[in-house]
This record gives sequence, C-alpha cells and structure tokens, in this order.
Amino acid sequence: MKNDVSKKISTVFLVLAIGMVVFFTFQAPKASYDLSMAVKDWLAGHGMDIEYSALRTNAHLVEYFILGLALSLYAKNRGYKWWIPFTAGCGMGLLDETVKVFLPGREFGRGDLIRDIVGVGVSTAVVMVCSKATINE
Repeated sequence: MKNDVSKKISTVFLVLAIGMVVFFTFQAPKASYDLSMAVKDWLAGHGMDIEYSALRTNAHLVEYFILGLALSLYAKNRGYKWWIPFTAGCGMGLLDETVKVFLPGREFGRGDLIRDIVGVGVSTAVVMVCSKATINE
C-alpha cells in the first residue's frame, strides 16, 4: 500500500516538474524577464541582493535540480538504476535548449545546458545517497 502511494506521488511530482520545464521553455522572453525581475525584487526584499545575470544562470540549476529529483524519485520507486533518471534529465536539458533555437527571442545556451546537467546530477546523487542511508539504517 505504501509503495503504491509513493509511486503515485512520484508520478504527480514528475508530471509537475516536466510541466515546469515546458512552461519555462516556451515562456516569451518578456514574460521570462518580468518573472526574473519579480524574483530578484522578492529576494532583495529578504536581504538577498543578487545580480540579474546570476539569477538567470542559477535558475537552470534550480529548475533541473527539481526535475532530477522528480526523475530520481520516480525511478527509485520503480527499482530503476540511477543512470536512467540522470540520462533522461540530461536528454531533457538537451531537448530544452535545442527547442529554444526555434523560438523567437530564445537561443541555445551551452552554459545553460551544463547547468541543467549539473542540476540533474546533483539531485540524482542526493537521492542515491539518501536511499543508501535509509537502507543501511
């Protein structure tokens, strides 16, 4: 019963994470800028002043950390090996950046792709380490 609930929750989390990536991929440049500025202003209001460019580049790390976490939890609940969610996340990052070539005002970013891969890699490692810790206890 618990395993069924975990599978359902991980499925919903994965669908939401993929939806997040798709939403940000197809977001118009002006809407993307406005959202980034709103986040920058919110952070500044909480004592965390960050430059716009740093916010934009680090957003990829956060976005793909969340995607990698969702992929890894989905895979873990189904007994898949660690490299499957990592490969899927990297593939999604490559697809994300490639699609941007065809969107007005967007472009393929090698640096963004690297941050996507790092975000997926870190979250995959976190799930692996946490899984081993609970198994060994």
